[in-house]
Amino acid sequence: QEYYVGIYKEKGIYTKALDWMLNSDFQPMLANQLSNCKWKDDIYNHDEDAIAETKIDGNRSLWCKFEGEDIQMFSRNLSVSDFLPMNYTKKIVNNIDSSKLTHTFVIDGEIVITRVPADDILMGFGLQPGTTQLNLTSALLESDKKETLDFQTHYPLKLMVFDIVYFDGESLIDKPLSERVKYLDIVYKEMLEAGANIERPHNNREMGLSIEDFHKKMLMNNEEGSIVKLL
Repeated sequence: QEYYVGIYKEKGIYTKALDWMLNSDFQPMLANQLSNCKWKDDIYNHDEDAIAETKIDGNRSLWCKFEGEDIQMFSRNLSVSDFLPMNYTKKIVNNIDSSKLTHTFVIDGEIVITRVPADDILMGFGLQPGTTQLNLTSALLESDKKETLDFQTHYPLKLMVFDIVYFDGESLIDKPLSERVKYLDIVYKEMLEAGANIERPHNNREMGLSIEDFHKKMLMNNEEGSIVKLL
């Protein structure tokens, strides 16, 4: 990793976003199954201090906007080619007008494809038939083929954004979720106006539902379930 950082600095392609990825104290918010949760027996008694969101089955990604740079999109996993965080920026068709973004930020979410086309369409773009939504998203992010970029013009990838960890020079890592979402509201609105293909997961509060009723609704809608987070 040290070797490639040196190479990229020499070439002038070592970015502020990559530097943040390598040197921040950020640890991604991870989920536990309910059976392993210490408050599993009273999960439905936290309507006042928690929020439930739709569980997203995608590829975790951090989208970084730093001063003087366009948005860069990283995986939290390391590449086997240079041992640096995998860079998805050139693998996602997302026409964002960076001139409309007035803030610097790092947002956290899951990249998903909205729908999986029929097998004959997949094969027409050189993709494997019978694939799942998650596997198809992974295949698109791993591919360097022009066909997969063409494919995205018809079946675009989008970011389901649910958190923000950096805003205008300030780390938000130690702030509670209830404060972070205020900054996320600002960035999310700007990103939409700039043409980013992003969305926020549904949550129980916007629907006026308890955590329990929201979870039941997600299952009835054939979603995987819910993510419950302490505010």
